[in-house]
Amino acid sequence: MRFLSLLLLALSILTVAVATEAPYVLSGISTDNDLPGCSNAIWRLHRRDAIFDGHDCGGNMGPCDANGCEGINRLDGPGVCTAGQYKGCECVSLCSSNTPKGPCDENDCAGLNAGDGGLGVCTGGKFRGCQCSSLCSNDSPHGPCNENDCDGINSADGCGLGVCTGGKYQGCSCASICSSNHGPCNQNGCAGVVAVGAALGTCTGTYKGCLCTP
Repeated sequence: MRFLSLLLLALSILTVAVATEAPYVLSGISTDNDLPGCSNAIWRLHRRDAIFDGHDCGGNMGPCDANGCEGINRLDGPGVCTAGQYKGCECVSLCSSNTPKGPCDENDCAGLNAGDGGLGVCTGGKFRGCQCSSLCSNDSPHGPCNENDCDGINSADGCGLGVCTGGKYQGCSCASICSSNHGPCNQNGCAGVVAVGAALGTCTGTYKGCLCTP
């Protein structure tokens, strides 16, 4: 039963991620949850930013937030410009190794928090690519997945933890609002997606990640 639950959950998350072209990657970790039929997993978000080496464009690197560079900073070396005349060139990173640039919801950081309460990473602003102080509380859910601008991906079986994909708690755990009674895919704001030949669909709207009946 647990294997089936895990399989359905994995398929539902994959469907949602593809359907929304999300700027993040999902992965699961095991928990000590032994409830019958439960997924026994907590979801994590990881940024999709490609980290690549820039070119040495003459050796006169400017800061990653200057000259229209719009750079992605790095912790362990030069960043790389993503725009302007220096696109693809190295830039001077604004990161300080292992020192967060303030909370993940400040300084236009648009931070991806660490679900376990560790250091998150900025996905926007001048500190994009630098670490930030996570707002998560060691996998304690920050309210239901459909509140606090969380825009959460729920745990399909309803007894695991979902993960916020928006708002100040992006990357933190949230309490799943799924139930074992799957509603129709075309009602209640579900906006369900059904794979060819599948017995159940996956909600992409209000109940994102929950299962639904075609």
